[in-house]
Amino acid sequence: MSVADDEARAMRLKRRCEIKRKSCVNKIRSVHSLAIRSAADSSVVPQLLVMVETIDHLLSSFNSEDDALLNQLVDMDLDAEYPEQESVEMLDLITFTKATANRFMQYCPDQTLASVHGGSRVSLGNVDEVNPQPAELVITTNEPVGASPGDVHSNNAGSLRSSAVQVIKPTRLPEIPLPMFHGDIYGWISFRDRFAAMVDRRTTLSDIEKFYYLVGCCKGDALDAIRGIPVSDHNYKLAWSTLRERFDKPRLVACSLVEKLLSAPRASSETLIELNKVLVVFDEGVSLLESMQIPNLGDFILFSIASRCLPTYSIKLFEAQLINGFPTVQELLRFVKSRVAILECIPREPTTKNTNFQKPIRGASYNLKKTQLQTSMVTSSNPSPAPQSCKCCKGTHELSSCSKFKGWTQVTRNTWARDQRICFRCLRSGHWASNCKSSVVCGQCSRRHHSLLHPSVSVERSSEESTSKEGQLDVATTSSLLGQNTSPSVILGTALIHMSDNAGVLHTVRALIDSASQISAITSDCTNRLGLKIRKWTVPVSGLGGVSVQNVLGIVHCQAQPRFSPDPVFNFDAWVFPSITADMPRYPLSHSLADKYKH
Repeated sequence: MSVADDEARAMRLKRRCEIKRKSCVNKIRSVHSLAIRSAADSSVVPQLLVMVETIDHLLSSFNSEDDALLNQLVDMDLDAEYPEQESVEMLDLITFTKATANRFMQYCPDQTLASVHGGSRVSLGNVDEVNPQPAELVITTNEPVGASPGDVHSNNAGSLRSSAVQVIKPTRLPEIPLPMFHGDIYGWISFRDRFAAMVDRRTTLSDIEKFYYLVGCCKGDALDAIRGIPVSDHNYKLAWSTLRERFDKPRLVACSLVEKLLSAPRASSETLIELNKVLVVFDEGVSLLESMQIPNLGDFILFSIASRCLPTYSIKLFEAQLINGFPTVQELLRFVKSRVAILECIPREPTTKNTNFQKPIRGASYNLKKTQLQTSMVTSSNPSPAPQSCKCCKGTHELSSCSKFKGWTQVTRNTWARDQRICFRCLRSGHWASNCKSSVVCGQCSRRHHSLLHPSVSVERSSEESTSKEGQLDVATTSSLLGQNTSPSVILGTALIHMSDNAGVLHTVRALIDSASQISAITSDCTNRLGLKIRKWTVPVSGLGGVSVQNVLGIVHCQAQPRFSPDPVFNFDAWVFPSITADMPRYPLSHSLADKYKH
């Protein structure tokens, strides 16, 4: 719609309001002029008395049209054109007219007048019933039937003495639409009261008519609730009671209101907007709760707060034995005490431990950065579980505290722990060391295994080193038996090769060439970068001297080839370790040597 169309529409609304307002003004002025004429001409008094009965309706119509005109002028930025003096003038005219009519009624209570419409005179005596149809003003008279209106007013110097027996004012109120209900329990109370006042309690309607009105007012879930009930005169009460039983749930509404109040957000600052939000939530919520006429509102609020702390199963048991519609906090506390008494009498069942082994955790993605992989390997310590029975001596202590286990040799402890599928880090069953979340590390080498399972193999130090004053250093023993000695450093040969990831994309990696190794090995960082799938591996891997290699994460299938040639392609299985070697070389290389052999 264009701007010109909007302006034209606004002008039409303004002109319509002005015409209706002017019509009300003319009618009020007409009644006022009749009141002025009645002071000199008593024959117009009956007409004045009739018109006074309608003057309140004229005032109401004038106020409505006056407000509509004012709103339209404000919307059009023409409020300066609003005629304020006419509103004051209309009030003065109506006041004068009513005062004039009251003066006639006060001084002439016994005199009867003829009908304002002329014709024969009718005497109704005492009128007890009110005809619902529009009626005329009926006047009784004490004069003979044949007397003329002039004879009635001839006595008492022309003064008028009249009494109106009954005045029925025809009124037409705006049509009130029937309420609609879609099955929302929060809107049931409003629908119930409105429908009962407009339809259910009307004695002039039959039950079949009420049923049709009810079906027309229901939509959605509400209509589905009574869809199966045949529409008949005898089934109306059944349908109405069905809706009441289905949707009349004041407790659910009250619980939702209390929950809304308890979960209301805190105002971030003392501003007009924030404080108004708080006021709207609590003012509306409290008013609705008070209008529901809960027997003990404070006690019900305490019940709602306490019930939020109970588990779902306890709430179900409490609701199953609940009789009253609005429970109290004392009823809830009595129920909780009874449940406590029952649970105290029931022996506790031992918790069954899950002995299923977890699969090794695969890297999140093959293209993750190294820093992200290092971060994912950091684990938080969980609270220690309840003491379990020792698998070695069947005692009630941990395996790490078992004297029998400690009395065995290191090789026996390792063999027994491997056979019993014991974690080499926390000495508990149910998982491997690679998936252990414990923060336990070896006290001798700070590796990821328990101190009781630390390898007993050590490197003998030379007599020259033991007498030297360089200080004694504890050297961690590893599967490669790399120790501190005075022999020259050995540089192992490496090569840059291409390896395929899980999508077939080639990546450049560094390979350590060891002709004496019987297996191929790969670090977990490289495995995660390539996105290779790790398969479980439980068979122990031994190093030099038969020392068991710790922290075997699994085995993966690899495909490698030279960097500058597509052939040959090597397919092999490699065992996954957190690291393959220690930091090498032990001493910095000279620049000439590094430049000579670097890739």
